[in-house]
Amino acid sequence: MSHLKNLVTINLSQNCISKIEGLAGLDQLLNLDLSSNILSDTESCHELLFLPALSNLDLKNNQIDDREKIVPFFSRLQSLQALYLKGNPCIRFISKYRKTLTANIRSLHYLDDRPVFEIERLSADAWLRGGEEEEKRVRLEYGEKKRQQQKGFSTFAKHHIEEGKRRRKAELQ
Repeated sequence: MSHLKNLVTINLSQNCISKIEGLAGLDQLLNLDLSSNILSDTESCHELLFLPALSNLDLKNNQIDDREKIVPFFSRLQSLQALYLKGNPCIRFISKYRKTLTANIRSLHYLDDRPVFEIERLSADAWLRGGEEEEKRVRLEYGEKKRQQQKGFSTFAKHHIEEGKRRRKAELQ
């Protein structure tokens, strides 16, 4: 496939693939679906490291059980924005799976079946830096910041409505 230089999307799901091969050189590849195959570890996925543009990777329902290597491996995929690992044994054994991947894969915007929201990213980073206490502090600060923004918006909206009423009243007189 390496001669298909402009290939952007490949669906190789349900093909009994045990090792990813023949994709190196596909520098434009953005989307790769390898779900429901028989990939078992990061070594069988090594060729993913040679896909610089890869942003959407679906590996759900494989047999990946390389728990110690999974986080460092996927954090090397610089362009990765969406990752689907659901249905692999490794996710049951990675402590605080979602938090760990969110904190370590900086480019990630979507993990499995949910987007990675701003507060989730901030709290995962805080958790990685300073544990649960730091995470709790960041969540409280974020909540307060959002309340202040909402309060500011409410004040602005109230002022804007009152100004509109004054103008209409002046026009009617």
